[in-house]
Amino acid sequence: MDDQNRTLLLAMVLSTAVLFGWFILFPPPEPTTTPHDDAVTTESGTVALPTADAGDTATGDGDATTGAVASTDASSAATAEAPRLDINTPSLVGSISLAGGRIDTLSMKDYRQSLAPASGEVEILSPIGTEQPYYTVFGWAHDGELADDEVPGPDTLWSVESGGTVSPENPVTLRWDSPAGLIFRRDISVDDRFMFTVRQRVENPTKTTVRIAPYGIIARHGEPQDLIGFFIIHEGAMRMSDGILDSYDFSYGEIADLRENPDWGNRTADVVDVEENGWVGFTDHYWMTMLIPERGQPFKSVIQYVPRADTYRTLTWRPTVDLAPGTSSESETQVFAGAKEWDTIRDYEAG
Repeated sequence: MDDQNRTLLLAMVLSTAVLFGWFILFPPPEPTTTPHDDAVTTESGTVALPTADAGDTATGDGDATTGAVASTDASSAATAEAPRLDINTPSLVGSISLAGGRIDTLSMKDYRQSLAPASGEVEILSPIGTEQPYYTVFGWAHDGELADDEVPGPDTLWSVESGGTVSPENPVTLRWDSPAGLIFRRDISVDDRFMFTVRQRVENPTKTTVRIAPYGIIARHGEPQDLIGFFIIHEGAMRMSDGILDSYDFSYGEIADLRENPDWGNRTADVVDVEENGWVGFTDHYWMTMLIPERGQPFKSVIQYVPRADTYRTLTWRPTVDLAPGTSSESETQVFAGAKEWDTIRDYEAG
C-alpha cells in the first residue's frame, strides 16, 4: 500500500471515529410518547382556522360552511401594550401576554448562551416585536356563523379570573366573555421543569347552537439564526403520530417547499390524522417546543409554512364541537418548552 492510499484510509478511519464519538457524546433524543391560511375540512364540515393572512375564506364539501379567516399574528402594539403575567419556576422565567393569552416570553434559568460569566440565559420563546418572534397561540375557530370578534383571537384582551404569577404551586385562569354570549376560560399551569398544561373551556349560556373547534399553534417567524446545519442533527419540525416518529423530512427548507393542501384552503400544509396519541413542534440542537394534546383523543397534526408572513407553524387541530345551548366543552394540551434533557424526557414518557 503506497503512502497516498495509506493516508486516505487513515482519514476514513478517523472520520468514522469522529462520527461514532459524536453519537456517543450527543445521542439523539429518544422520542417520547407522552409528553392562516386555511379552513379545515372535517367529517362534519369546514371550520375556519385563524391564519397569518387576514381576510381569506375557504369552502368545504357536504354540509360545510364558509368561514372568514382571522389573523393569528397579533400586532406589535397590542403585544407591547397588553398586561402580562409573570412565569417563575425553578427552571423557567418569562411571561404570558394577556393579548391573546399567549405564552411568548420564556428563558431557562440553568442554561446560558455561552461559557462567559456574564452570559445571559438561553431564550426559548419571544414575542411579536422582537427580532425573531417564537410563541404559542391557543383558541377556538368558528364555522362562519359567528363573527371573528365573537371567538378569542390573537389580539383578544383576556382578564385574570384567578391567580397571579404562574408557578408550579400557582396556576392561573383567564376569562373572556364573547359578544355572542359565550364564556371562554383558559387554565394555564406549569411544573417545576419544562411542561405547561393549557386547558381551554367554553360555555354556551345562549339559546343557539354554535360550531367551534379548539386548536393550538406554535409559530416561529423566519428561520432561526443559530442553525448548526450539521447533517446528523435535525433542526426543524418533528412529530410523533400514534407511535410513528416523523422528523427528517421537515427541515426549514423542506417545510417551505411543502405542497398546497386542498383541505387547508390550498395552502402549504402537511397533515396527519392522529387517532389517539402524538405531539408536534420544533426542535433545535439542544432545545425544543412541542404541543402534546390530551392522550386518547383524535386530532390533526399539521406542519405548515406561511410564505407571506415568513412563518413556520405546527398545529394541533381537535374535532369540531357542536355546542348546544346550556352545554360546555373543554380541551387540554400540554406544551413542552425547554432543554432536551435525557432524564427529564424519560420521566415525562414514564408519566
